Amino acid sequence: MRKGGEGKKSALTNAIYLNLKEMISSGYLKPYETLNLVKLAKHFKVSVTPVNSALSVLSEEGLVSKEPNKSFVVAAMSMEEIQEIWLIGALQEGMAAYLATSRITSQEIRHLERVLRNTKETKVPDDILKLKELNKDFHGTIIRACGNRELLALTKEYSWKLYRYYYLVLSLPGAFSEFVEMHKLIFENLKKKDPRGTRDAMEKHIISAGEKVINYLKIGLLQPESCTERTWRGSFALSSAPPRQKS
Repeated sequence: MRKGGEGKKSALTNAIYLNLKEMISSGYLKPYETLNLVKLAKHFKVSVTPVNSALSVLSEEGLVSKEPNKSFVVAAMSMEEIQEIWLIGALQEGMAAYLATSRITSQEIRHLERVLRNTKETKVPDDILKLKELNKDFHGTIIRACGNRELLALTKEYSWKLYRYYYLVLSLPGAFSEFVEMHKLIFENLKKKDPRGTRDAMEKHIISAGEKVINYLKIGLLQPESCTERTWRGSFALSSAPPRQKS
C-alpha cells in the first residue's frame, strides 16, 4: 500500500510534468532551450527533486533531452520528423472534419462562431497563450464532433508534437491573418454541411502551417532563447466547448 507522503510526491511530480509539457507544446519553452532546474524549482515553489523527476519523464517521451553535463534541454525535431508529423496531422484532422460535418450540432456551430469571433480579436504576440487556447477549442470541438474514438485518441496523441513550433510562427508577420482566414474557411464549409470542402480546408490549413514552420526553421527565424524569469500565464482548464447535444 502506498504511503500518503509518496502519493503526494507522485502527484506533485505529475503536476509539474503536466505544466512543463504544456509549456513546451505552447512554445513558451523553445526547442534547444536549456532548462535551469533551480529556476524551474523557484517558479513552481518546490525543491529541485520533483522538477528533476518530471523532466526525466519528459526525457523518456522525447520532449526534452539529457545532456552529458546532466542538464536538460528542450528537444528539437528534425525536418523529416516535422514533415511526417504535419502530414499525419493533416490527414487525421481532415478525416475528423469530414466525419464531423454530418454530425456537428447547431449548438457546436454557434460555439465555433464565438471562438472564431474571439480569435479575430486577439492580439499577437501579446495574446499568444489566449490564441493557443482558442485554437485548441476550435480544433477540439470539430474533432470531438466526428464521433470516432480511435481518431480522437490519435489526434490527441499527435497534437502535442503538431503545435510545438507553430505557436512560434504565429508571432511572425502575416501568419496570424492567414490563420484566421483558414479557420473561417473551415467554419463556412462546416456550416454549409460540405464534408469534402471541410476536409480539404482543414488539410490545407494544417499543411500550410507545417510548411511555414519548416521554411522559418530553414532560414533561421525560429531561434531558441535561454531559460529566463519569463512569466508563465498558462492554464490547464478543460476546453470551454459545450457538451454534445442533438440539434
